[in-house]
Amino acid sequence: MPDTYTITVTPTQLGIIRDACELLARCRMGQIADACYEVIDAEGRAVVPYDVARQAEDLVKRAVGLQGNASWGVGKHESIDNAFDLYATIRHRIAWDNAYADGTVQPGDKRKWPEMMSVGYDAPMNHGAEPLPIINGRQPPMNEVM
Repeated sequence: MPDTYTITVTPTQLGIIRDACELLARCRMGQIADACYEVIDAEGRAVVPYDVARQAEDLVKRAVGLQGNASWGVGKHESIDNAFDLYATIRHRIAWDNAYADGTVQPGDKRKWPEMMSVGYDAPMNHGAEPLPIINGRQPPMNEVM
């Protein structure tokens, strides 16, 4: 088995991978309501009411011994950490690419405040056992985040 793999995806596909990694991490943290909100009907509309999603999350939390306002969070389990690292790295790359595309900054520029307040511009931290992924030949933290 090789040490690394390379895949080529479109920006839309990268967004789907980002969303899937976030959802997986949140589900494993016990934040099940987020998964409920992703259930859609044939027209793409969310169909699980807020109160039903909260009830589902409360049941899961009780089953694993969490209080209603608690979740495992990053740092509890390697599978959570690795999924969150993928999510954060992809979120970071997409945020910076969007900033380049809309002219907020140019490659090599420092982060521009307050236009770039979102956490998506924060350099991802490595919580998991796996190294942060390399996207378009760049491994975070990227020089643009100075």
